[in-house]
Amino acid sequence: MTVARQKPIPTASAEDPFRYGWRYVRRPTPDNPNHLEQVPLTLDDILHPEVGDFIVHSDRHETDRMYLTAALRARLESSGAAIVLSDVRIA
Repeated sequence: MTVARQKPIPTASAEDPFRYGWRYVRRPTPDNPNHLEQVPLTLDDILHPEVGDFIVHSDRHETDRMYLTAALRARLESSGAAIVLSDVRIA
């Protein structure tokens, strides 16, 4: 039996500080007390997001998420065993 190898999933460059996303942080300046600075997210921020975070999703992530949502809904929701949510924050 032969196993076909998938191509490696391309990842964002380590030189791209915004590869996971960003958030705006209030950092007052002398001439603008309401200045917002765009700050890159870390992996820890992705695991513990804050309201207002902009998290970047790859096309591969979206494809997998849509497939899993549809498969789980088809299996679980009709029986009433579960409610399947997708791309929502649970607090």
